[in-house]
Amino acid sequence: MTASLNQVPIQKKQTISPDVAISRLTALWALHEAGLGGLLHIFNTPFTGLIMAGIATILITLIAHFANRKYTVILKCMILVVIAKIIVSPQAGFPAYLAVFVQGILGAIIFRYIKSFRIAAILLGAIALVESALQKVLLLVLLFGKSLWTSIDIFVAQVLNTVNIEVENGSFWVIGFYLLLYIIGGVLAGNFACLLVKNIKNSLFDQYNETKIDDNFIAIQQYYFGNNTGSKKRKHTLGIEMILALVLIFVVLMFLSPNDGGLKQGIYSFTRAVIFLILWFFVLNPFLSNEFKKYFTKKQTKYQAEMDDVFEFMNTLRKLVGIAWKETALLKGYKRFSAFMYKSVAYALLYEK
Repeated sequence: MTASLNQVPIQKKQTISPDVAISRLTALWALHEAGLGGLLHIFNTPFTGLIMAGIATILITLIAHFANRKYTVILKCMILVVIAKIIVSPQAGFPAYLAVFVQGILGAIIFRYIKSFRIAAILLGAIALVESALQKVLLLVLLFGKSLWTSIDIFVAQVLNTVNIEVENGSFWVIGFYLLLYIIGGVLAGNFACLLVKNIKNSLFDQYNETKIDDNFIAIQQYYFGNNTGSKKRKHTLGIEMILALVLIFVVLMFLSPNDGGLKQGIYSFTRAVIFLILWFFVLNPFLSNEFKKYFTKKQTKYQAEMDDVFEFMNTLRKLVGIAWKETALLKGYKRFSAFMYKSVAYALLYEK
């Protein structure tokens, strides 16, 4: 009797082939990148890039596990996700497309050459999240130039002087702390991905052994929680962030450093930022985005069958992820995030047509 019970999870494990698992995880990655309401409002934080890159790290790690770390499979999944993002979110800017591309390349290289799976996952998370952070820092530097560092130095010095603390190069400490936060987030994301892989091996099928994840399950859960699990696209906030940074720099230079040419620097920063914003939004970003889209659109025909599988499953997956979000509503913070990711991956892998 005991032996027969122990065979149930094993039999269920055999029903999910690596190819199916990879296809469904690719669809989950594509759904995440295409903007599932910022994964149902979880991205309404000042650290959107941290959470976006963190979830991408988790999904790439899972794909690497089922693909037996084959870099060609990871690269193929990345191409499918980029194509899906271009189709579903054509309004996304070049940095968004580039982030997916870089994360896929990093995943393919790291899992190919790093022998330890855990170290590879953690390294992927750390580098992917630092890349996400550096994208924003680089854009701000190009936008404001030296005045960015100057204004941060002045602002930090003024704030710390109120508590009798003197500090130089405040910008170095602010940017350093910002990058450190992303590195820590990457380490946690990689470690969480490894734990998720371990749970998939040991207990995922046991926990859902008595629950059949199918269309009937979706109908019942949507009836119980409500059917409002549709996608809500993330707002493009890059322009707003730049404008807020511009106002902050202008105010700091003019009012906190009036004797050091603050007015002149403020006017210069404002003029520079306006010119850069015009060039970025009307010249550089459209040009780079179009070139990126052209390159990957050419590959769509080659991968049409795989793209059909991804899009066919995405609508069902959107419902499953919405259910997972509603089911974890009583949890808060990291507990909700971990439970939500676990359920989303489980539902994606265990769904039966």
